[in-house]
Amino acid sequence: TVLTFQSDYRGPAQGFALIVPVPVVPNPSDVHPLHSSVVDMVERAAEPQLVELWEQSPCPATRDPGAEEAAVLSSATSTQGFAAGAPRPEPASVRVEGEFQVGEYDVVVLGASDSRELETWLREQDYAVPEGAAEALRPYIEEGMNFLVAKVAVTRLAALSPAHDASLREGRVKLSPLRVHYDSERFVLP
Repeated sequence: TVLTFQSDYRGPAQGFALIVPVPVVPNPSDVHPLHSSVVDMVERAAEPQLVELWEQSPCPATRDPGAEEAAVLSSATSTQGFAAGAPRPEPASVRVEGEFQVGEYDVVVLGASDSRELETWLREQDYAVPEGAAEALRPYIEEGMNFLVAKVAVTRLAALSPAHDASLREGRVKLSPLRVHYDSERFVLP
C-alpha cells in the first residue's frame, strides 16, 4: 500500500502533526517527502472528464454463470480472515515502535492498547491533540493498528526554502507531501 498526504495548513506550524493509522510498522526507508508538483500532476490527471463514445462492440459478451458464482464464493471466503483476529497478549499501553526524521517531519510510530492513554501520551509529548481524540483513535486500536505520527519540525521547514519561511510568518504552510509505503496482508486505508 502506498499512501500520499499533502497538507495545506493554516495556523501555527509547531502545533501541526499528522496521525495516520497503519496496519504494520513502516520502515524509515518507506516514508519519504515528495515535491508538491507530484500531487499537482495527480490532481490534473484525475480531474473529471466528459467522454462520449458511440462505438458498439462487434463481439457481444457471453455470460458464464458458473464463473460469477465462483467469484462471489472466493470473495466471501477471503474476507472472513479479517473479521476474526487471534487474541493478542496485552503489551504496554503505549509503545514507541520507531522514530526518525524525514524532510520537515519528525516521525514517530506508535503502538497502543488504550486510546485514552495514547491521547494522554501525545499531549505529554507536546502534540496538539483535540479533546475527545481517544474516541476517534479507539476503533483503530481495537483493529490492532499502529500510528504513524508526523510532526512538523519548524526549523527544518523554514530552512527548506525562502517561500516556506515566508509562509510560516504568514501562518499558512503548504507542507511537502508525505509518502508512506508498507506491505501488509490486510488492505486497509486510514
